[in-house]
Amino acid sequence: MNDPSMDLDELKTVWRDEPALDDAASPQALRREAQRQTRRLYATVAVECVGTAAAIGLFAWLAGGAATNAGRLAYLAIGVLALAVQGWMLWLRRKVLRARAAAPHEYLELQAQRSRVAMRLAWLALIGGPSAW
Repeated sequence: MNDPSMDLDELKTVWRDEPALDDAASPQALRREAQRQTRRLYATVAVECVGTAAAIGLFAWLAGGAATNAGRLAYLAIGVLALAVQGWMLWLRRKVLRARAAAPHEYLELQAQRSRVAMRLAWLALIGGPSAW
C-alpha cells in the first residue's frame, strides 16, 4: 500500500513547484477570454438567424405548394412561430451580446449573466421542443 504521508508530501512539492497563476488570472487574459466568448456568441447567433431565415423560406415555399387553405395556414403559422422563437432568443441575449468586461469582477458578472441566459434558453428548448411535436 502507499504511505499516505508520502503522497501528501509529494503533492506539497508539486504544488509548490507549479508556476503562479498570475498570467492566467490577469485582467488582460480575462478580457481576451471574454472577447473570445463574445465572438463565439455572435457566431452562434448568426448561424441561428441564418437557420431561422432558411426555415421561414422553406415554410413559405411549402405554403405556396399546399393543396388546401388549412395547409397554407399551418405552414405559415409554423414559419411565424419560428420567427417568434428566434426573436425571443435574441431578446434574451441582448444584454450579454452588448456587455463588455473590463475588470475581473465584471467578467464574473458577465459569466453569471450568460449562464442565466443559457439556462433560460435550455428551458425553452426543453419545454418548447417536445410541446411543438
